[in-house]
Amino acid sequence: MGKFLLLFIMSLLLLRCGTAGMRVGEKEGGNSHPQKGSFPKLDDAGQRGESTKPPFVPGEVLVKFKVGITGEVIERIREAYGLSLIKRLGSIGVYRFKIPSGSTVEDTVDALNEDPQVEYAEPNYTVSITGK
Repeated sequence: MGKFLLLFIMSLLLLRCGTAGMRVGEKEGGNSHPQKGSFPKLDDAGQRGESTKPPFVPGEVLVKFKVGITGEVIERIREAYGLSLIKRLGSIGVYRFKIPSGSTVEDTVDALNEDPQVEYAEPNYTVSITGK
């Protein structure tokens, strides 16, 4: 049941982005890493202006490290960026981190995506279901 719920939520997120099968920032042709500045410009609260609800959790990023990266290396990267571990999503190998105050989600994601030991980093996007 838990795997079904996770797949359902991930499917909704992909549908909402309108890019099923592509990651944020991926261009047609296959670049799997988000490009610098590839997500919408947002204010300090992570909002676009047309909505009162942020499109992602302010102050949080999700990071997946490349296969074979050890816990020691992950800890060094965490310390280097001043990240605080919130939770490890073990089933998908993604780490949820809190970024330091004074840092922006956009800058942190861009910096982490430049790190050769990071598979990808992205904001902790929120998903909501609206009825019509």
